[in-house]
Formats: sequence, structure tokens, C-alpha cells
Amino acid sequence: MFKKSLLAFSLGIAAASAMANTADDLFVEKIRSVRDTAQNPSQYQAGVQQIIQAVDTSDGTVMGLLGRAFMRSQDYDNAQAVLISATRVAPSNGDAQADLSFVSAVRHDCETARTAYARAAAINQSLVDQRHVKRGRVMCPPA
Repeated sequence: MFKKSLLAFSLGIAAASAMANTADDLFVEKIRSVRDTAQNPSQYQAGVQQIIQAVDTSDGTVMGLLGRAFMRSQDYDNAQAVLISATRVAPSNGDAQADLSFVSAVRHDCETARTAYARAAAINQSLVDQRHVKRGRVMCPPA
């Protein structure tokens, strides 16, 4: 049953990604559902892995949206892992670079935060003016 709902969910992502903020909202709801139904951390992580596996990992944009959803859900470990994958697949995805900068700073991984910040700034300077990116920059100032 869970696999069928993940399949329907992943098919809906393609259609929803055309609408502003809809895809990451869907991801947030799915993550919350997994979190709310998991009885322990290992069940949560297993559910999260199913969500990640349901996503096309060769699509940097969708991976970036999933990473942002983890960030919005304050699951910074999974956010960082997914955003690193997203930026490897699509290094020019400035939103994913900016989000990776913040998430890495929250996790006290200042080297990754600074690198992602520099990449985001090189792609589009306005990305680093976002509030969460500025907060990350305070946590991990330039070396």
C-alpha cells in the first residue's frame, strides 16, 4: 500500500513542480506523514528512504525541492544529504546551493556552507540575500 501511495505521490510531483512551491509543499506533507506515523527513529528513516528512492535522483531540480522540504521540516541531516546530491547532479541549481549553504551552517559544516554560499552567489547574487541564507552566513562567516 505504501509503495502505491509513493508511486502516486512521485507521479504527482512532475505535474506539481510546474506550479510555484507546490512540489516542496507536497514533499513536506509526505515527510510529516512519515514522521507522525513512525513509532521510532528507524521507522522514520526507513520511510524517508522510500521517499528519496521514489524521486528521480537524476533530476537536480526535484532533488533540490526534496532537500528544501527536509530543511523546512527541520530534518537537516537528510536535507544536507539530498541537497549535496542535487548540487552534484545540477551544479547550476542556485536555489539548492543556497539551501545547502544554510543547512550546512546549521549542521556546523562550515566548509560546505561556505562553498555552497560562494556557488550560489556566483549563480545569482540575489539568492544569498534570502533570509535563511543570511542566517547561515552568520553561523559560518567567511574564513
